[in-house]
Amino acid sequence: MHTRMLFLSLRFVMQIMGHTVFKTEQMEERDAVADYLQQVVDRLRSGEQLTLHDGENDVTLDVPDRVEFEVQVEEESSGEMSLEFELEWNGAHEDTTDTLEIS
Repeated sequence: MHTRMLFLSLRFVMQIMGHTVFKTEQMEERDAVADYLQQVVDRLRSGEQLTLHDGENDVTLDVPDRVEFEVQVEEESSGEMSLEFELEWNGAHEDTTDTLEIS
């Protein structure tokens, strides 16, 4: 029986014009990751600014009502899996008819 390890890491990356202005990555328990993501969800739903802190740096975002949303799953040759959620905006976006379903 082949078992793959799923490593949970929390990574926030903020890029402006292709330049990373904020990045943090750390190993966390699944529940802690869910707590971080819930804070992001709460800010997105309320329309409030989202501020990320890592102890040294911080960045505050005003996320617009409409963003490009990307979900990516990767499997490395080592068997490590990653799940990435990305929000992107700059005023111009490409509409798609694909609908994401999570179950």
